[in-house]
Amino acid sequence: MKLFILSVFVLGACAEDNEDKDVCYLLDGKDSDKPFPSLTQCYKNNQEACCVSAHDATIEGQYAGLLSTTCLREYQELEHYFCLGCNPNMFNYIHWYDATAKCYGDSTATEPCEFKPFVCTTDLCGPVGSHGWKKHEMLGMIKVCTSFLEQLLYTDSTCSIASDDCKIDKYDNCGLNLDVAGEDGEVGWYPSAHFVDGDGRQDPLKFLEEIRPPYFSGKFHISTAEYSAKDSRMVAFELGRVTDNTCVCATIESCNCEPSPGFPYFEAWTNKPTNAPDGTNLENCFSAAPSVRLSVLAVLAVFAAHFAGQFM
Repeated sequence: MKLFILSVFVLGACAEDNEDKDVCYLLDGKDSDKPFPSLTQCYKNNQEACCVSAHDATIEGQYAGLLSTTCLREYQELEHYFCLGCNPNMFNYIHWYDATAKCYGDSTATEPCEFKPFVCTTDLCGPVGSHGWKKHEMLGMIKVCTSFLEQLLYTDSTCSIASDDCKIDKYDNCGLNLDVAGEDGEVGWYPSAHFVDGDGRQDPLKFLEEIRPPYFSGKFHISTAEYSAKDSRMVAFELGRVTDNTCVCATIESCNCEPSPGFPYFEAWTNKPTNAPDGTNLENCFSAAPSVRLSVLAVLAVFAAHFAGQFM
C-alpha cells in the first residue's frame, strides 16, 4: 500500500513535468529539458530548464557581481528574476516581435524556430526619428507582472510603482554593485538614492533598465503590467518625461508626444506578435516562482525518506 501511494505521487509529478513544453531562447529554439549536469544558481529549474550548465554559471557570476558575498542569498525574488533564461516557461514571458511560427508550436511550419530581430519599415514604425524606430533590431519585450516588480523594489508591501512617496529600498541593507556611466567599473550604490528621477522621485523604469536578467540586455525592451495597455509615448506623457510639455496624448492613436532622451521603449502587450496563433495568451507576465511543482517534490522527498527508513 505504501509503495502504491508513493507511485501515485511519482506519477503525479511526472505528469506535471510532461506538460506541453515551450521553446527556449538560450537553447536556440529547442524545447526545455532536464539539465545535466544540474544547475547550481538556478537550481529551482533542475526538473525542467531552458538553459544548460554554462548559462547557469554565467548567471551565477553576474548575480554574484551585483551583491556582496554576505548578501547573495538575501533576495529570493531577485534570484528568480535573474534565472529568467533558465525558466522553462520563459517563452511566455516575452512579447516576441518576430518569432517564426514553429516557435509557437506550429507543427506544420517548415522552418525551424527562430527568434528574429524586428526590422522596422516606415509602414511598421513610422518615419525615421520617431520613437517607434527604437524597436529596430530588437527580439522582443520582457513582460514583468506589476505585483512581482513591486516585490523586487520595496520592503514595504503597501508601496506601489505609482506612489511618489515610496522609495526603491529593497536592497538598501546590502547595496548594489552597479556599472554606472562616469564611474570606473562596478561601484557600490545605495539603491533608494540611485533609482530616482531628476526630481528625486522613485524611478521603477530605471531599475528595470539597469537590473536585467543575464542574456536579456541589448536585444530586449522591458515593460510591466502597469503599462500593458499603453505604449512608451503615453506613459512618458503621464510621467511628465516628454520633450514638449504641450503635446497631446488622450489615446495611444492620437498621442503626438515624444519621450525624453533615454526613456525606455515599450508597447502594448495586446499587439499580437507576428505569427502568434489565435488564442495566444498575450497577458502572461513574469511573476513569483510557482510553488506547485516544488510542493509535489517536497512531498516526494518526505515520502522517500519515510519509506527508506521503513525498509532499511
